[in-house]
Amino acid sequence: MTSLLYAAHKCLRSALFHGALAVAYYQSLGFSPQEIALLSSTYWATFSLLQLPSGGFADHYGPKISLIAGGLVVSTAYLIEASSMHMVWFILSAIMQGVGQSMIAGSDSTMIFAVLKHQGMEKRYSEYESKAWTGRHLGLLLGLLGGAAISTVFGFRAVFIASACAMFFGSLVPFVIMKFDWVTPSRHKKAKSGNNYLRHFQLVPLSILSRFCIVYTFDAILPILFQMTLIHLGVSAAVVSVLFAVILISSLMGYYLSLVTRNLDLRISFEIFTLINGAGMALVSFGLWLSTSLSTSIVLLGFSLLGLTKGAYAPPFTAQILQRDGGEDSSKSLSLLYFLGGLAAAGTIYSTVSLAGLTSLTSLCMLLAVAAFGSVFFSHFAHLRRG
Repeated sequence: MTSLLYAAHKCLRSALFHGALAVAYYQSLGFSPQEIALLSSTYWATFSLLQLPSGGFADHYGPKISLIAGGLVVSTAYLIEASSMHMVWFILSAIMQGVGQSMIAGSDSTMIFAVLKHQGMEKRYSEYESKAWTGRHLGLLLGLLGGAAISTVFGFRAVFIASACAMFFGSLVPFVIMKFDWVTPSRHKKAKSGNNYLRHFQLVPLSILSRFCIVYTFDAILPILFQMTLIHLGVSAAVVSVLFAVILISSLMGYYLSLVTRNLDLRISFEIFTLINGAGMALVSFGLWLSTSLSTSIVLLGFSLLGLTKGAYAPPFTAQILQRDGGEDSSKSLSLLYFLGGLAAAGTIYSTVSLAGLTSLTSLCMLLAVAAFGSVFFSHFAHLRRG
C-alpha cells in the first residue's frame, strides 16, 4: 500500500498540465522574450539559492512537513498565474515556485526511506523508488496530454488551475504515508553539519563541477526552447503539449544510455552526453533553416537527442560524488553541485531566451551546438595535456 501511495504522490506532483504550454500562455499575454526569460531564470535562481536552506528546513521539521508546505506554496503560485495579468504577479509566482520546489526536492526520497526504516524494510528502498519513477513519468504524460485537451476546451488559465489541483492533492498524500513523528537531529550534529558545507564544496573538483554545469544547463533550457521553436514553426499550443511526449519517451530511453556510460570514466561520459546535445541542437538549427514540411520532424529528432541525455546524465555524476565522499557527506556535495548548476542554468536561460528576441532561432540553436562541440574539444584536449 505504501508503495502505491508513494507512486501516486509522485504522479500527482508531476502532473504539470501547463508544462508545455507556459510559453504560449505568456506570449498570449503580450510578454516579450526578455520577460519570459526573466520568469524562467527567476525560478531557477530561487530554486538554486534555496537548495541549502530548504535542506535545513526539512532536516528540522521533517520531510513530511517540507513536502506539504512546498506543495501548498507551489499550488498557490500556479493559481496566481491563472488569475493574473501583470508581470509583477508572475515574478512573484516564479519566486514562490522556486521556494516550494526547493522544499520538495529530495524530501520525498528522505520520507520514503524514513518510513521503510521505521518498518524495518529499508533494503527495499530501491524497489519503491523504481515504482515511484514509473508514477512520476505517468504523471508527466498525463499532464502533457491532459494539458493539450484542457487548453483546447477551456483555455490556458484552466491548465494552471488543473496543475494547482494536482499539486495540492499530491501534497496531502504524505499525511497518509508518514504517520509517525520526525525526530529532529541533535543541535550538535546540525551545527557540525552546517560548518562543513564549505569544506565539502572544496572537495568537489572543478573538473566535475564545470562538466556538470554544462550538461545541467542543456537539461534546464530544453523545455522552454522546445516550446519557443515549435511555436515559431506554427505548431499550435495544444499540439506542442502533445509533442512534448517525444521528449518524455526519449528521456525514458536515456536509462539505457546511462547503462552504457555508468562504467566509463566521467570525462568520457561527459563528452558523449555533450556530443549528443551538440548534434541535437545542430539538427534543430538545420530544421529551422530548412523551412519545409520536414522541418518539424527534424526539429523533433534534434530535441529527442537532448531528451536522451536528460534521462542519462545524472547517474554518472552522482555516482562520482558518492564514491568520493560517501555517506552523509555526499548529500552536502550534491546539494552544492545542483546549487551551482542551477545558477549556471538560470544565467544561460535568461541570456539565451533574451537573444531569441534579438536574433533568429536558427542562429541561436547553432550557437548552442557550437558551444557544446567546443566544450567537448576543450575537455578532450585538456585531458591530453594533463596526460
